[in-house]
Amino acid sequence: MITLAGRTVLVVGAGSSRQGTSNGKAACLTYARAGAEVAAVDLDREALQVTVDAVRAEGGSCLAIEADAAVEADSARAASPFLAIGNPSRTVACEADDPGMPISTEAKVSEV
Repeated sequence: MITLAGRTVLVVGAGSSRQGTSNGKAACLTYARAGAEVAAVDLDREALQVTVDAVRAEGGSCLAIEADAAVEADSARAASPFLAIGNPSRTVACEADDPGMPISTEAKVSEV
């Protein structure tokens, strides 16, 4: 198994709008099982908390960040606590797991 101990991972779209396990929740659980500190971002506070509770129930570390990834100010606000919990040289990827927002084909990556 790959270890991510000492790493921090940001998962956008960490909640689930339906019963079961969404891609975002599964990503949070998988990264935490590999030893990463997880920063979970979602617009839906209740769905986000379900994911955070699931990670913590397995002994993982998970920070809940309520934010709308489609709003630039929210994205910047979400990044702040994520960067605070991680060592910048050990911070891994930003993982975007289909946060359920339509993205225009004309949108620039910097706008998303």
